[in-house]
Amino acid sequence: MLGYARERGVHAFWSEKPVEGGLMVWTGLDGQRLNVIAGDRRCVLVSTVDTDIHGHMYAELHPCHMRLADGVVCESDDAFPPPPPGDTLNYLPPPPPPPPLAVTASLQWYTRNTIIPRTSAICLAGMVDSDIAKLCIAFATELAKPAKSGTVSTFMPMCQDVCFHSCSGASDQDRDGFEDCRDPSCADTPCAAFLLMYNLPT
Repeated sequence: MLGYARERGVHAFWSEKPVEGGLMVWTGLDGQRLNVIAGDRRCVLVSTVDTDIHGHMYAELHPCHMRLADGVVCESDDAFPPPPPGDTLNYLPPPPPPPPLAVTASLQWYTRNTIIPRTSAICLAGMVDSDIAKLCIAFATELAKPAKSGTVSTFMPMCQDVCFHSCSGASDQDRDGFEDCRDPSCADTPCAAFLLMYNLPT
């Protein structure tokens, strides 16, 4: 299946991930099975780092709206038996539709102008082991105030998906942190989760 897709130019595709979190069949960049943390809303991209059809493919977590896949790989299994009489099958609900483009652009503008400078200061302070308490308190205070951006008349940044999920990745398998992707499109995490990851005040 994969060889067939690779021969036809597919070098990256989105993969389904466990709903409750857990280990995937795909390996991460560290050679271990990719571990998806429960509640992580990013999607799993399976890709290769070269154009050799025999090269290894690795799985990484990326924001779901990024256009990184260049093909689709479909997998089918034998049909499972029907449910007993009187019983029904429970299917997972479909994912919610993406927000309108105007809303996304407005929130990304807020991320670019407010979140990125403060995140950069916190991550830099963490790397040089300087006192980041004042930076963290100022960041948390800013996030706790209602904000306005473009077509979004009012929102609470603390609870909105406008922050980066970490400075340098949550694990050895994770390269989707602020240091590797500073574009607003990578800011897909509630700001409270960013603060809690570093035990910062919320």
